[in-house]
Amino acid sequence: MNAPLTPYERNARRQAWLAFQAQLAHLDARLARIDCAVGALEAEQRQRRRAQAQAARAAAAAHQREYESAQAARQQRMAGGLTTAFLLGAGAVVSGASMRHPMGLRELD
Repeated sequence: MNAPLTPYERNARRQAWLAFQAQLAHLDARLARIDCAVGALEAEQRQRRRAQAQAARAAAAAHQREYESAQAARQQRMAGGLTTAFLLGAGAVVSGASMRHPMGLRELD
């Protein structure tokens, strides 16, 4: 069977065990620092994504407002053009009905 350990061997094993425990504690602290750094990077990334999404929404809203403004201006110009065309057409019909050809000829339709 196993022979009992001498005090020197017991002390050497105890020292090895303590060194092992110290290394584990050191690795545990290092992992905790890494975990903290990863958490900070993830939080920063989430914040950056939120800011990008907010900027994209603001740009889309500005683009939509610009489009709607241009659309309203086009509709206003079209309405003004139709009104002018209608008035000029009506005026031409009214004035054309009473006008005679300068040489006395009838207009050909």
